Amino acid sequence: MNGRDWTRASDAEFENMLENALPPVPPDDITREVTPFRKASRRIFLGLGLSMVTLNFWNIDTVQTCAGMVLMLLGLRALRRENGALRAAFALACLRAAILFPLVAAGAYVLPEKAAQSALWDVLSAVNIGLLLAMLLCLRSALRTMRRRAGLPAAAPGTVAVIVWYVLLLVMALASYTGFAVWGMLIAWVFIIRSLLKASRQLDEAGYTAVPAPVRVSDARAVLLLTAALGLCMAVGYAFFVRYPMQWSRLSAPSAQAEPVRDELAQMGFPERVLGDLTDEEVLQ
Repeated sequence: MNGRDWTRASDAEFENMLENALPPVPPDDITREVTPFRKASRRIFLGLGLSMVTLNFWNIDTVQTCAGMVLMLLGLRALRRENGALRAAFALACLRAAILFPLVAAGAYVLPEKAAQSALWDVLSAVNIGLLLAMLLCLRSALRTMRRRAGLPAAAPGTVAVIVWYVLLLVMALASYTGFAVWGMLIAWVFIIRSLLKASRQLDEAGYTAVPAPVRVSDARAVLLLTAALGLCMAVGYAFFVRYPMQWSRLSAPSAQAEPVRDELAQMGFPERVLGDLTDEEVLQ
Protein backbone atom coordinates (compact mmCIF):
# COMPACT_ATOMS: atom_id res chain seq x y z
CA MET A 1 0.00 0.00 0.00
CA ASN A 2 1.13 3.58 -0.55
CA GLY A 3 -0.12 4.87 2.77
CA ARG A 4 -3.48 6.01 1.49
CA ASP A 5 -6.50 5.46 3.74
CA TRP A 6 -8.49 2.99 1.61
CA THR A 7 -11.33 2.90 4.11
CA ARG A 8 -12.51 6.20 2.61
CA ALA A 9 -12.05 5.16 -1.03
CA SER A 10 -15.01 4.59 -3.30
CA ASP A 11 -15.96 1.12 -4.50
CA ALA A 12 -14.60 1.86 -7.99
CA GLU A 13 -11.24 2.99 -6.62
CA PHE A 14 -10.98 -0.07 -4.38
CA GLU A 15 -11.79 -2.50 -7.24
CA ASN A 16 -9.26 -0.70 -9.46
CA MET A 17 -6.62 -1.12 -6.77
CA LEU A 18 -7.30 -4.85 -6.48
CA GLU A 19 -7.21 -5.30 -10.26
CA ASN A 20 -3.85 -3.56 -10.53
CA ALA A 21 -2.39 -5.52 -7.62
CA LEU A 22 -3.14 -8.99 -9.09
CA PRO A 23 -1.12 -10.53 -11.95
CA PRO A 24 -2.96 -10.52 -15.31
CA VAL A 25 -2.64 -14.32 -15.76
CA PRO A 26 -2.49 -16.87 -12.91
CA PRO A 27 0.64 -19.01 -12.72
CA ASP A 28 0.54 -22.18 -14.82
CA ASP A 29 0.71 -24.51 -11.82
CA ILE A 30 -2.39 -22.87 -10.33
CA THR A 31 -4.20 -22.92 -13.67
CA ARG A 32 -3.43 -26.60 -14.07
CA GLU A 33 -5.03 -27.40 -10.74
CA VAL A 34 -8.25 -25.47 -11.28
CA THR A 35 -8.92 -26.22 -14.97
CA PRO A 36 -11.86 -28.67 -14.85
CA PHE A 37 -11.24 -30.22 -18.26
CA ARG A 38 -7.55 -30.86 -17.67
CA LYS A 39 -8.19 -32.47 -14.30
CA ALA A 40 -11.06 -34.66 -15.55
CA SER A 41 -9.31 -35.78 -18.74
CA ARG A 42 -6.20 -36.78 -16.82
CA ARG A 43 -8.30 -38.87 -14.49
CA ILE A 44 -9.93 -40.64 -17.43
CA PHE A 45 -6.72 -41.51 -19.27
CA LEU A 46 -4.74 -42.40 -16.15
CA GLY A 47 -7.66 -44.58 -15.09
CA LEU A 48 -7.45 -46.37 -18.42
CA GLY A 49 -3.74 -46.88 -17.92
CA LEU A 50 -4.21 -48.42 -14.48
CA SER A 51 -7.18 -50.65 -15.24
CA MET A 52 -6.17 -52.08 -18.62
CA VAL A 53 -2.60 -53.14 -17.69
CA THR A 54 -2.23 -54.81 -14.30
CA LEU A 55 0.55 -56.45 -12.28
CA ASN A 56 -0.57 -59.92 -11.22
CA PHE A 57 1.15 -60.33 -7.86
CA TRP A 58 0.31 -59.43 -4.24
CA ASN A 59 -3.26 -58.61 -5.39
CA ILE A 60 -1.91 -55.46 -7.03
CA ASP A 61 -4.02 -56.27 -10.10
CA THR A 62 -7.21 -55.90 -8.04
CA VAL A 63 -6.08 -52.62 -6.48
CA GLN A 64 -5.00 -51.25 -9.87
CA THR A 65 -8.25 -52.19 -11.57
CA CYS A 66 -10.40 -50.67 -8.81
CA ALA A 67 -8.33 -47.47 -8.64
CA GLY A 68 -8.43 -47.09 -12.42
CA MET A 69 -12.18 -47.65 -12.48
CA VAL A 70 -12.73 -45.02 -9.78
CA LEU A 71 -10.56 -42.47 -11.63
CA MET A 72 -12.51 -43.01 -14.85
CA LEU A 73 -15.83 -42.66 -13.04
CA LEU A 74 -14.76 -39.38 -11.43
CA GLY A 75 -13.41 -37.95 -14.67
CA LEU A 76 -16.38 -38.96 -16.80
CA ARG A 77 -18.82 -37.78 -14.13
CA ALA A 78 -17.39 -34.26 -14.38
CA LEU A 79 -17.58 -34.19 -18.20
CA ARG A 80 -20.74 -36.20 -18.77
CA ARG A 81 -22.72 -33.17 -19.99
CA GLU A 82 -20.05 -32.01 -22.42
CA ASN A 83 -21.38 -34.09 -25.34
CA GLY A 84 -23.39 -37.20 -26.07
CA ALA A 85 -20.35 -39.45 -26.47
CA LEU A 86 -19.05 -38.59 -23.01
CA ARG A 87 -22.51 -39.15 -21.56
CA ALA A 88 -22.58 -42.61 -23.13
CA ALA A 89 -19.03 -43.31 -21.91
CA PHE A 90 -20.05 -42.41 -18.36
CA ALA A 91 -23.05 -44.76 -18.54
CA LEU A 92 -20.83 -47.57 -19.83
CA ALA A 93 -18.31 -46.93 -17.07
CA CYS A 94 -21.09 -47.19 -14.49
CA LEU A 95 -22.17 -50.54 -15.96
CA ARG A 96 -18.57 -51.79 -15.85
CA ALA A 97 -18.28 -50.71 -12.21
CA ALA A 98 -21.54 -52.53 -11.42
CA ILE A 99 -19.89 -55.72 -12.72
CA LEU A 100 -16.36 -55.17 -11.41
CA PHE A 101 -16.95 -54.24 -7.77
CA PRO A 102 -19.30 -57.17 -6.96
CA LEU A 103 -16.75 -59.55 -8.52
CA VAL A 104 -13.99 -58.03 -6.38
CA ALA A 105 -16.13 -58.41 -3.26
CA ALA A 106 -16.97 -62.00 -4.25
CA GLY A 107 -13.27 -62.83 -3.96
CA ALA A 108 -13.71 -62.71 -0.18
CA TYR A 109 -16.41 -65.40 -0.27
CA VAL A 110 -16.06 -69.15 -0.68
CA LEU A 111 -18.10 -69.99 -3.75
CA PRO A 112 -19.11 -73.49 -4.83
CA GLU A 113 -16.82 -74.89 -7.51
CA LYS A 114 -19.68 -75.22 -9.96
CA ALA A 115 -20.62 -71.56 -9.55
CA ALA A 116 -17.03 -70.43 -10.07
CA GLN A 117 -16.81 -72.46 -13.28
CA SER A 118 -20.30 -71.72 -14.55
CA ALA A 119 -21.13 -69.97 -17.78
CA LEU A 120 -22.16 -66.87 -15.82
CA TRP A 121 -18.53 -65.94 -15.20
CA ASP A 122 -17.71 -66.30 -18.88
CA VAL A 123 -20.71 -64.16 -19.79
CA LEU A 124 -19.70 -61.43 -17.32
CA SER A 125 -16.16 -61.42 -18.70
CA ALA A 126 -17.45 -61.11 -22.27
CA VAL A 127 -19.83 -58.31 -21.28
CA ASN A 128 -17.03 -56.45 -19.52
CA ILE A 129 -14.85 -56.66 -22.63
CA GLY A 130 -17.68 -55.43 -24.82
CA LEU A 131 -18.43 -52.51 -22.49
CA LEU A 132 -14.77 -51.48 -22.46
CA LEU A 133 -14.51 -51.52 -26.26
CA ALA A 134 -17.71 -49.50 -26.54
CA MET A 135 -16.40 -47.00 -23.99
CA LEU A 136 -13.13 -46.60 -25.93
CA LEU A 137 -15.11 -45.86 -29.09
CA CYS A 138 -17.18 -43.28 -27.20
CA LEU A 139 -14.03 -41.60 -25.85
CA ARG A 140 -12.60 -41.45 -29.37
CA SER A 141 -15.78 -39.83 -30.69
CA ALA A 142 -15.92 -37.38 -27.77
CA LEU A 143 -12.29 -36.33 -28.22
CA ARG A 144 -12.79 -35.75 -31.96
CA THR A 145 -15.85 -33.59 -31.24
CA MET A 146 -14.02 -31.48 -28.67
CA ARG A 147 -11.00 -31.01 -30.94
CA ARG A 148 -13.24 -29.74 -33.74
CA ARG A 149 -14.86 -27.26 -31.36
CA ALA A 150 -11.42 -26.03 -30.32
CA GLY A 151 -10.36 -25.54 -33.95
CA LEU A 152 -7.90 -28.45 -33.91
CA PRO A 153 -7.66 -31.36 -36.38
CA ALA A 154 -10.29 -33.94 -35.51
CA ALA A 155 -7.83 -36.84 -35.66
CA ALA A 156 -6.59 -37.25 -32.08
CA PRO A 157 -3.33 -39.14 -31.55
CA GLY A 158 -3.75 -42.30 -29.58
CA THR A 159 -7.51 -42.73 -29.90
CA VAL A 160 -7.25 -45.40 -32.59
CA ALA A 161 -4.05 -46.88 -31.18
CA VAL A 162 -5.66 -47.68 -27.83
CA ILE A 163 -8.47 -49.65 -29.52
CA VAL A 164 -6.06 -51.57 -31.76
CA TRP A 165 -3.80 -52.24 -28.79
CA TYR A 166 -6.66 -53.70 -26.73
CA VAL A 167 -7.83 -55.95 -29.57
CA LEU A 168 -4.28 -57.29 -29.97
CA LEU A 169 -4.12 -57.87 -26.21
CA LEU A 170 -7.34 -59.92 -26.36
CA VAL A 171 -5.93 -62.03 -29.21
CA MET A 172 -2.74 -62.68 -27.24
CA ALA A 173 -4.76 -63.62 -24.14
CA LEU A 174 -6.95 -66.07 -26.08
CA ALA A 175 -3.83 -67.62 -27.60
CA SER A 176 -2.15 -67.79 -24.14
CA TYR A 177 0.86 -65.99 -25.59
CA THR A 178 3.62 -65.16 -23.09
CA GLY A 179 6.55 -64.37 -25.38
CA PHE A 180 8.78 -61.36 -25.76
CA ALA A 181 6.08 -59.37 -27.55
CA VAL A 182 4.34 -58.85 -24.21
CA TRP A 183 7.09 -56.41 -23.22
CA GLY A 184 6.62 -54.61 -26.51
CA MET A 185 2.91 -54.25 -25.71
CA LEU A 186 3.73 -52.74 -22.32
CA ILE A 187 6.11 -50.21 -23.86
CA ALA A 188 3.54 -49.35 -26.52
CA TRP A 189 0.92 -48.82 -23.82
CA VAL A 190 3.07 -46.22 -22.07
CA PHE A 191 3.43 -44.26 -25.32
CA ILE A 192 -0.31 -44.54 -26.04
CA ILE A 193 -1.25 -43.09 -22.64
CA ARG A 194 1.29 -40.30 -23.15
CA SER A 195 -0.28 -39.59 -26.54
CA LEU A 196 -3.77 -39.39 -25.03
CA LEU A 197 -2.57 -37.04 -22.30
CA LYS A 198 -0.90 -34.91 -24.96
CA ALA A 199 -4.17 -34.72 -26.91
CA SER A 200 -6.01 -33.44 -23.82
CA ARG A 201 -3.22 -30.94 -23.14
CA GLN A 202 -3.53 -29.63 -26.71
CA LEU A 203 -7.22 -29.00 -26.11
CA ASP A 204 -6.47 -27.09 -22.93
CA GLU A 205 -3.77 -25.01 -24.64
CA ALA A 206 -6.17 -24.22 -27.49
CA GLY A 207 -8.49 -22.59 -24.95
CA TYR A 208 -11.10 -25.31 -24.76
CA THR A 209 -13.25 -24.86 -21.66
CA ALA A 210 -15.62 -27.27 -19.99
CA VAL A 211 -18.15 -26.64 -17.26
CA PRO A 212 -18.16 -29.52 -14.74
CA ALA A 213 -21.52 -31.23 -14.36
CA PRO A 214 -23.14 -30.48 -10.98
CA VAL A 215 -22.90 -33.30 -8.44
CA ARG A 216 -24.58 -33.90 -5.11
CA VAL A 217 -21.70 -35.91 -3.65
CA SER A 218 -18.14 -34.60 -3.74
CA ASP A 219 -15.35 -36.66 -5.29
CA ALA A 220 -13.69 -37.36 -1.94
CA ARG A 221 -16.96 -38.46 -0.35
CA ALA A 222 -17.86 -40.64 -3.34
CA VAL A 223 -14.50 -42.43 -3.16
CA LEU A 224 -14.85 -42.84 0.60
CA LEU A 225 -18.36 -44.29 0.34
CA LEU A 226 -17.40 -46.68 -2.45
CA THR A 227 -14.31 -47.86 -0.58
CA ALA A 228 -16.28 -48.31 2.63
CA ALA A 229 -19.00 -50.33 0.89
CA LEU A 230 -16.45 -52.56 -0.83
CA GLY A 231 -14.48 -53.01 2.39
CA LEU A 232 -17.64 -53.87 4.34
CA CYS A 233 -18.70 -56.52 1.81
CA MET A 234 -15.24 -58.07 1.88
CA ALA A 235 -15.12 -58.01 5.68
CA VAL A 236 -18.46 -59.83 5.87
CA GLY A 237 -17.20 -62.43 3.41
CA TYR A 238 -13.95 -63.07 5.29
CA ALA A 239 -15.77 -63.20 8.63
CA PHE A 240 -18.74 -65.45 7.82
CA PHE A 241 -18.44 -67.03 4.36
CA VAL A 242 -14.99 -68.61 4.09
CA ARG A 243 -15.91 -72.19 5.05
CA TYR A 244 -17.39 -75.02 3.07
CA PRO A 245 -20.36 -76.84 4.65
CA MET A 246 -19.15 -80.19 6.02
CA GLN A 247 -21.02 -83.28 7.19
CA TRP A 248 -18.92 -84.76 9.96
CA SER A 249 -19.48 -88.20 11.43
CA ARG A 250 -17.48 -90.16 14.02
CA LEU A 251 -15.59 -93.12 12.59
CA SER A 252 -16.24 -96.49 14.16
CA ALA A 253 -13.44 -98.74 15.31
CA PRO A 254 -11.58 -100.47 12.47
CA SER A 255 -12.98 -103.88 11.57
CA ALA A 256 -10.92 -107.04 11.94
CA GLN A 257 -10.66 -107.24 8.14
CA ALA A 258 -9.44 -103.66 7.67
CA GLU A 259 -7.04 -103.53 10.66
CA PRO A 260 -4.16 -105.47 9.06
CA VAL A 261 -4.55 -103.48 5.85
CA ARG A 262 -4.23 -100.23 7.80
CA ASP A 263 -1.09 -101.53 9.53
CA GLU A 264 0.42 -102.54 6.20
CA LEU A 265 -0.33 -99.13 4.65
CA ALA A 266 1.20 -97.35 7.64
CA GLN A 267 4.36 -99.43 7.34
CA MET A 268 4.59 -98.52 3.65
CA GLY A 269 4.65 -94.82 4.59
CA PHE A 270 1.01 -93.91 3.94
CA PRO A 271 0.24 -90.63 5.83
CA GLU A 272 -1.38 -91.50 9.13
CA ARG A 273 -3.50 -88.34 9.12
CA VAL A 274 -5.07 -89.32 5.81
CA LEU A 275 -5.34 -92.94 6.83
CA GLY A 276 -7.26 -91.99 9.95
CA ASP A 277 -9.91 -90.22 7.86
CA LEU A 278 -10.57 -93.22 5.61
CA THR A 279 -13.43 -95.60 6.17
CA ASP A 280 -12.93 -99.35 6.20
CA GLU A 281 -14.43 -99.63 2.72
CA GLU A 282 -11.97 -97.04 1.36
CA VAL A 283 -9.04 -98.78 3.06
CA LEU A 284 -9.96 -102.14 1.56
CA GLN A 285 -10.34 -100.60 -1.90
